[in-house]
Amino acid sequence: MSRPSSPDPRSAAPDLSGEADAHELAGVWDLLGDAAPRSPRGDVDGAWARLEARLDAESGAAPARVAPATRVASPSTASPWRRAAAVAALLLVGGAGVWNGVPATAEAGPGERVQVVLPGGTQVALNAGSSLRWARGFSWLPGVDRGDRVVHLSGEAFFDVTRDGRPFRVETSHARVRVLGTRFNVRVRPGEGTLVAVDEGSVEVVDAAASAVVLTAGQRVTAGQGALRVLTAGADPVAAWRRGGFSATDAPLASVVQELERRWDVEIRTGSLPASSLERRLTLYYSGPVELEAVLDDVVTTLGLRYRQTAGGWEVLPAP
Repeated sequence: MSRPSSPDPRSAAPDLSGEADAHELAGVWDLLGDAAPRSPRGDVDGAWARLEARLDAESGAAPARVAPATRVASPSTASPWRRAAAVAALLLVGGAGVWNGVPATAEAGPGERVQVVLPGGTQVALNAGSSLRWARGFSWLPGVDRGDRVVHLSGEAFFDVTRDGRPFRVETSHARVRVLGTRFNVRVRPGEGTLVAVDEGSVEVVDAAASAVVLTAGQRVTAGQGALRVLTAGADPVAAWRRGGFSATDAPLASVVQELERRWDVEIRTGSLPASSLERRLTLYYSGPVELEAVLDDVVTTLGLRYRQTAGGWEVLPAP
């Protein structure tokens, strides 16, 4: 047997003039106008069940069954203003939970660099062609913190982490980086693994095979490219992009070209080059602002190639 649908509490304003707190009740009624439910009757029981199942799933526990909520007053017996107040309260509490459940994201498109301030004050600089995702407020629900502050990175970013007593974790497709408060750069590009370089403090890097290393200032490691091997080379060269510079360390030409395309938002064609040329490796470092043509000059000079400007961008060619 189907239940009769409840009337929309905003459809006709009740006469509140006889109520002692008429002014406050009118405010509640106005609030409903800006927080209308998606349907005449919100699925409160279903919303709580879905929330409980999601929390249990993330904690590794089996989903628990949720008993139906007790109905305090039926629509036929509750006065209009009391129904309005109850619906407004449900909307505010339920809306806050849904809002916290939706991840927040930040993106830097080709040719862009974006500054992000995370909840609690941690600052992140996103390099071109990168994205960052995190839980709003680093909490399950308003006032209920998560154990860790977790962000998911695709691309490259420099983190200046503010301590708040909880670990801060960066997750990529190859590794997990865990810290309390420090400054470090993380770079993850297709086919290159995850490069972590520490500028200040220390971080723990764990790869997909559960191997772990601890890096201190001036050290770096690449995960996803075989065994973890700590090198002494700090974040300064790696994060030169933050100052308008550019760097590549023992990178194949194909990867360098892709990074140049992201950085300057241009097309650089290499179709005329043999595969052997695209696999040749380069180390480049420009500590401050540099123009694309200056980098291309150095690249072709080092590899014995040439380049030219085209209608749509640039092209790297074999030597004549």
